[in-house]
Amino acid sequence: MYHLLKKTKDYLLNPKSLLKLAKRKGLISIYKLITPPPDYVCERQWDNLIILDSCRFDAFALVNRIPGRLTKMISAGSSTWEWLPKNFLGRKLKDIIYISANPFISRWYLRKTFGYIPFYKIVEVWRHGWNKKFGTVNPSSVNRITLMLSKLHPNKRFIIHYLQPHQPYIGAIKLIDSIPGGSIGAKVFGVKWNYRKDAFQMLKEGKISVDFLWKAYISNLKYVLRYVEKLLPHLMGKIVISSDHGEAFGTFNLFYGHPPNTPLPELIEVPWFEVETYHHKQLYAEAEKFYLSIDRLLTLRSS
Repeated sequence: MYHLLKKTKDYLLNPKSLLKLAKRKGLISIYKLITPPPDYVCERQWDNLIILDSCRFDAFALVNRIPGRLTKMISAGSSTWEWLPKNFLGRKLKDIIYISANPFISRWYLRKTFGYIPFYKIVEVWRHGWNKKFGTVNPSSVNRITLMLSKLHPNKRFIIHYLQPHQPYIGAIKLIDSIPGGSIGAKVFGVKWNYRKDAFQMLKEGKISVDFLWKAYISNLKYVLRYVEKLLPHLMGKIVISSDHGEAFGTFNLFYGHPPNTPLPELIEVPWFEVETYHHKQLYAEAEKFYLSIDRLLTLRSS
């Protein structure tokens, strides 16, 4: 209550901030009225769902070179914290293994917020694959774990959640260090997710341009897509690439990053990309049994 009163007092003492708040609230209310109903990932067909954290639809359409069919999806949230419960709370998904590079998607967080874990298993790649130099999880760590688990659990479906293109930006155009900043979930999740440069704070302060930040973001997306391409041939079944939410680069000079409960098109329009060629798990399993039976028959005849 104290913090709320203090915030209200600050707004009253600063008319410009109050006007900005009113504009934000007004725009959010308008977009809530005109935004189409959200799409839920569990209501769509897939065997492997690849999540690129913070990937906008327009950005994916711009840089993707993987063959397939791209459509626009309306995300159920404008942040991971919003997207996660709206898609999975109340469901029992014991046929799904969730491979997570995002520290917010953890056993601890699900038990705290859901009261249970809806998946067969959550694999916390971030717990052992955290890159302290860059302050993120490299896509190579996600690939390594996914390859291992797909062999151990051939009959399970997978959600494979990469942390890129979410900042920090570690592609060809890097934006990762030099300015001390805050931390996200350092004590709670056991990793130091320190943004030594908060890109969107720097943008608001005029220290970097929208053009530069967009290029760093696109570079990060290209970077992670290279690892996605490497993984695709090793996955069985229908593969879809999507995202939890998008990213705002100073929309209306008011919206930066991905605040929750903010249904701007930049934040909720995400890709739903069905990879063109894939093996169907059931057909593959049946074919494997067929060839094994032939091998046994040939072995018996030759003995």
